[in-house]
Amino acid sequence: MELEPLGISLFILSLGVVATKRFMHNERDLFALQDEMTTAREMQTSILPRSVPVLQRVEVEVRYIPMKAVAGDFYDFHAS
Repeated sequence: MELEPLGISLFILSLGVVATKRFMHNERDLFALQDEMTTAREMQTSILPRSVPVLQRVEVEVRYIPMKAVAGDFYDFHAS
């Protein structure tokens, strides 16, 4: 009985197991990162002002467009 076909089969099976483990590890990392991004988006959104101040002779407009999930800029309104 030749062992070469058995050896090749075991090698290919081993490669499949390693590839599956890496894939599952990468998927867990991706889900963890998505959870962190959701938390960061919620935190950032809670910090932003809810309304624009109404002032005489001044018109204030705001447009907030984050990237996919979280942006790096914040703004606020301060009365002087």
